[in-house]
Amino acid sequence: MMEQQLQLNTEKRKIVRGVDSIVPLKTCGINSPVLKRNYSEFDIQKLLYIKLKCRNRKCIIPNIWVGCGEADLMCLSSSNYMYEYEIKLNHQDFVRDFKDKVYKHKYLSGNIEGHGELKPSYFYYVCSSEIIKIEEVPSYAGLIYFYPYSIVKEAPKISKRKITLEEKNRIMRGCYYRMWNMMLKENKL
Repeated sequence: MMEQQLQLNTEKRKIVRGVDSIVPLKTCGINSPVLKRNYSEFDIQKLLYIKLKCRNRKCIIPNIWVGCGEADLMCLSSSNYMYEYEIKLNHQDFVRDFKDKVYKHKYLSGNIEGHGELKPSYFYYVCSSEIIKIEEVPSYAGLIYFYPYSIVKEAPKISKRKITLEEKNRIMRGCYYRMWNMMLKENKL
């Protein structure tokens, strides 16, 4: 009986298998062990999902078009504030972001008014500790190192506007259609 219980507890532990190692995700602890060296955007999204879920964030969605561009990860707080997370895998990608997405960064910084786009209340860069230095982060953004997990710079509130029920429904509808499109594509229906 004791042996069956031990086996059951072991099976309940969730793991994410990577290309060259295993990332255990069994707790919401701040510095849960991560053994992997080469992370993909999807790996980081999974790790962020676990952390955000533990912080009672609602509606955590990867790769969604919000505001004036695609968010690598977006979530809503229980009080309907939107958080956007931009994942960077190397420093060149971080630098290129300011050249390729000029409108987005001007909009986030408040230098230009948007055209009715959803603006996140908080904007974070997420990367490993060697990619972005804290002094490189713009004033409107925060910085999170995903392993060991730490919020290096808190993001300031760049929008006091809460997401309305209509906007939340539009986001959910988009997720609904995306899910079905993916399922249909996978099953070739």
